[in-house]
Amino acid sequence: MSLRLQINLLLALLIAAFVAVVFALDVASTRSSVREEIQASNIVAAQLMSNFFSGESEDDRLALVNYLSHLGRVRAAEISLHDASGGEIYRSPPSTYKAGRDAPAWYAALVAPEPIRQQFHLKAGDLMIEANASRAVLDGWDDAVRVFTIGIAIVIVGNLCVFWFVGRTTRPFRLIARGLKSMEAGAYHTRLPHFAVAEAAAIAAAFNRMAQSIDENLDARREALAANIRLEQSRELALTVQNRIEDERRQIARELHDETGQDVTAIRSLAPRSCAASTAATRNCAPARS
Repeated sequence: MSLRLQINLLLALLIAAFVAVVFALDVASTRSSVREEIQASNIVAAQLMSNFFSGESEDDRLALVNYLSHLGRVRAAEISLHDASGGEIYRSPPSTYKAGRDAPAWYAALVAPEPIRQQFHLKAGDLMIEANASRAVLDGWDDAVRVFTIGIAIVIVGNLCVFWFVGRTTRPFRLIARGLKSMEAGAYHTRLPHFAVAEAAAIAAAFNRMAQSIDENLDARREALAANIRLEQSRELALTVQNRIEDERRQIARELHDETGQDVTAIRSLAPRSCAASTAATRNCAPARS
């Protein structure tokens, strides 16, 4: 795994952990807010009911239903009126705030407090005030989704920025790795440019010194090898010349030997004839002198 990818993964994990912490704090804050909301709603509703029905009578049912109809919905409180047999006479209208939407059940289980219920036994009937935290929970869910969306956007943008920045920062090291591969392949003339990053510049300088030293050593070895080849060729040439001279000497010696032998043989063959002629001439001339 590359250093670039490792840094990106580390950053993604850190941002994800940060988003998780923010989400947990948001859940805790939402739970507290929802609890305060439903408690306040129940208190307000109970106060309204107790003030209106301070004096109770058998004929209060119609007046109570009329009052509740005009009152409508009281914040996060569900108000219902039941007769003595438990039949529902009245129920407050559903909330029109963010109608048709609800938070996921798992989120509601995280932030919704314990249900709060108050019951008033009146002559007009049983009045029930129950806390309904669904709208407050939905507000908390919308805030959590907003936080989560912002967190995801931060993760994506942050990773893209870090990916670009780390790629730019580690580019010298990729060039250094490429240069080492070139050296491994035998391209000892490879040189690295100067880098702005201090660490990369130090590595590049050491690399270039090493490459220069290797290049110089190879040049010296090539020169020494060429000199050895030339010396060997000179030795072979000298040996060839020496052998040629020896051959010429032997050939001349053979020729001299053959010619001298022929001359000596001719002299030997001519010598008796000369002696005989000299003897005959001496004999013919002897009486004349006497």
